[in-house]
Amino acid sequence: MSRVLVPSDGSANAQYGVRYVVNEFMKNPQLKIHVLNVQPPFSKDVSRFTSKQARMEFHHVQAEKALAPVRQVLESAGIAYTVHTEVGDAADCIADAARRLRCDRIVMSTARKSSLVRLVENSVTNQVLERTTVPVQAIAGSSASTLERVGIPAGVGAGLIVNMQHRILFASDGSRSAEGSMATALEFPWPTSAKVRAVVASTSVNWLPTASEHTRSAIEDSFEATAATARSTLAQRWPDAEAVVIDAPPAEAILAEALRFDASLIVLGWRGHGAFRRLLVGSVSRNISENALCPVLVVRNPVNSVRCFVVGFDDCPNAGRALDFLVSLAPTSDYRVILVNVVEPVMVPASLGRLPKTLRTQIRREVAAINLERQRDAHARVADGAAQLARAGWQVETEVLVGAPLAGLLKAFAQHRGDVLVLGARATSGVKRLLLGSVANGALNNAPVVLLVP
Repeated sequence: MSRVLVPSDGSANAQYGVRYVVNEFMKNPQLKIHVLNVQPPFSKDVSRFTSKQARMEFHHVQAEKALAPVRQVLESAGIAYTVHTEVGDAADCIADAARRLRCDRIVMSTARKSSLVRLVENSVTNQVLERTTVPVQAIAGSSASTLERVGIPAGVGAGLIVNMQHRILFASDGSRSAEGSMATALEFPWPTSAKVRAVVASTSVNWLPTASEHTRSAIEDSFEATAATARSTLAQRWPDAEAVVIDAPPAEAILAEALRFDASLIVLGWRGHGAFRRLLVGSVSRNISENALCPVLVVRNPVNSVRCFVVGFDDCPNAGRALDFLVSLAPTSDYRVILVNVVEPVMVPASLGRLPKTLRTQIRREVAAINLERQRDAHARVADGAAQLARAGWQVETEVLVGAPLAGLLKAFAQHRGDVLVLGARATSGVKRLLLGSVANGALNNAPVVLLVP
């Protein structure tokens, strides 16, 4: 039985290798596929101030994020595979895994670059070649269609029609924020088959030990009244709307009910806290946004009419699922989507300033060419997404910007007078949020209505 090792770092270019292996499997179904992701270790300085558990969680989340596109391709093709994750030097881990797993070859994706750039950057592929005796097969990236390059059978990974049964869970506490979130979500173009339920968290009255039985009963009745009001509001559009009262803390009650109801979306209001308090204890909305298994609609400022959805659309699987969510809706001709891809440019390292001027000039030209290619890829990507949305009945515009993703998305949202900002929410751990932040967190702090799709 032939064994192949496929390293993946989660980049779009890494997909070339796995798709090539899919093509090879179609020719040889006995091929055993090992997929490897290697995470770089933390520096000693960072390790001093973070726990081992937090670092392990960070590496696990990052590895899962990197492997998600690989899993999607292999599972769509119905191919069995084994996943391995390691922390350390990428080239060393790849070479060691190939030896330990007795692989016959290593299939690695590599970007098309000039010999000059390869000389400067010393790629992982070059390092693996130096450290292993296992044959290495390098699959070059290309601006041509990936499907055309590797010949994956038609239908595998192609744009599939989404047939989602929407089950919408509305979280309510009777506040104006909750009422506003309901009113905003009612403006979405939901299919007629959608099912809805409201959930009210009735935290136990044990926190008031001296309360009389009459007072306790009145408090409990207020929770039931809140549920009845929510049911009445939702019944304006969905006559069979339900409402339940759960005796648990808010975040716990909402997440648990989302699982029981098999929710396709959770709708929340947002009563934000100051940055310091949010850092210490968080908020219910942020807690649910970070832990829900389904998309979450967070309404900070209710809007009277929802017609324009601005979508942050890049090459991550989450962005594709955000598109699938919109395709599953039932828009009329007055609903529109703005697909925005913000290309973060590759920068020339300042450390190259010591190189000869002619070499620096050549490197700048190479980097400029890479940035131009990335912009062309972005234009092609949003064009494909626009075609999919148009087939689902949306009016679609596209825009490709260059710069910081969050700033670009918020700028496009303002210029197009968007009503809802839609993002594929990349999974993050507490460590990453503390050190790096995220586009999703930034959007929650700045946009009036945000739809996060995990």
